[in-house]
Amino acid sequence: MPALTQGGAAGNSHVTLTVLIGFIALIAGLGLGYVLAGFIGSKKLEGLKAEAEVIASRAKEDAKNAADKILI
Repeated sequence: MPALTQGGAAGNSHVTLTVLIGFIALIAGLGLGYVLAGFIGSKKLEGLKAEAEVIASRAKEDAKNAADKILI
């Protein structure tokens, strides 16, 4: 039991402050990670939408060319 009471009240406040700082850093890290993940996800989604539009445009052009060849 002496190891638990060795630091006294000053030791407990140091541990409490360390835990509090660690908890605040954890919350800040989670918040920053959430914001960055949303930003990266939105950029990725925008890129995928643009790529889908290009593919759809190319497919329409290919279909039109194929239809024109059939008519000729």
